[in-house]
Amino acid sequence: MPNTKIHSDFSRNDGFSRDIVGIGALNLDYIMQTSVTVDDIGSAESLVNTVSKLLTELNPPVQWNTERTVSEQEIELALATMPPAAAVALGGSAFNAIHALSCMQLGLRLGYVGVAGRIPPDAPSFLHRFDVLGVDRSFVRHLNSRCSGICLSIMESGEPTMLTHAGANTEMAYFLSTNFDEIVAYLASARVVHITSFLDSSTPQQLLQTLRAVKKRSPRTLISVDPGYAWCMEPAPAIKAILALSDFLSVNELELHELAHGCPSPIDDECAAHWVLQQLMKPDGLLLVKNPTGVRCYHLRQGEVSMDRHSHVPLAGIEIVDATGAGDVFIGGFLAGVVTDHHRLTPGTLLGMRLAKLHLQHLGDHALKHFADIARGFKNGY
Repeated sequence: MPNTKIHSDFSRNDGFSRDIVGIGALNLDYIMQTSVTVDDIGSAESLVNTVSKLLTELNPPVQWNTERTVSEQEIELALATMPPAAAVALGGSAFNAIHALSCMQLGLRLGYVGVAGRIPPDAPSFLHRFDVLGVDRSFVRHLNSRCSGICLSIMESGEPTMLTHAGANTEMAYFLSTNFDEIVAYLASARVVHITSFLDSSTPQQLLQTLRAVKKRSPRTLISVDPGYAWCMEPAPAIKAILALSDFLSVNELELHELAHGCPSPIDDECAAHWVLQQLMKPDGLLLVKNPTGVRCYHLRQGEVSMDRHSHVPLAGIEIVDATGAGDVFIGGFLAGVVTDHHRLTPGTLLGMRLAKLHLQHLGDHALKHFADIARGFKNGY
């Protein structure tokens, strides 16, 4: 989309003291890689099917390639069924994006707002990782009285099925409300605020109030939202209002169709995108739809949907090691482009796609060590 521009000035003398600040859950990720193919989904060999039968009280049952909220008891029960080969990593969608941005080594000034809980003695520390990454954590609260958020990601046929226990992340609404003025000022100092979902019922409303105050104080601050499946499935009014504030909304095809389930017309991608743009987003918002073959960028132009397609050759299923967080890595690359080249959005889209493709071929965060080289090539124009 060579003619698409962001209506903002991104010079270093524009009054912003941060480039990108993430807001999202902080989860300890348990990643289980299996050899199950798409034909085996639902069979006795499928771990997703096994977990679904184990957690019989969940309604609807666990479905492949979706994210579900579970209790602490349920996540412990699910983890107990996993083979001992599960990898453990720090995660959470916004954290993954900020982590990727730091590893690009583009000199961006990054920050984070969230609540970190208690972690097992042998697990990595969020606070230490933020310090190592050079990410400001002035507004990351640590609660030793609550367990960390936990996400079990089961990789089958190249796609993750996630069970998430919110843990200390449920304290986010209280954290935002009791530090409201300070957090609003902090977020208003950023060029871009990137938001991902919280799974409790209280945080969206408090987050909405915070973001409205940020936009009132700093209209030039851009809002990026990656809602994830949980926020797309029958979104509450506060979540819809957050989407309506977004300058950038990033979803996959499944999430797009969940958001558009109120569309009265037969649903295809174009219809779904048109409905989401008109009903859920601001008039100049950009909708990014991710799929295995690339990214489609939709925006309204004189009431009609305009779409730019950015394609790439998808990986074969056997080449995909871990898809958990690939969308987060993509949006990290996209936002890097936003804050370093405000005239065009295409470079960031292409950078994000390249980073995500590399991420898919490595387990956990093992691909991050290569991000600086890729970003350096992006910065140099090749």
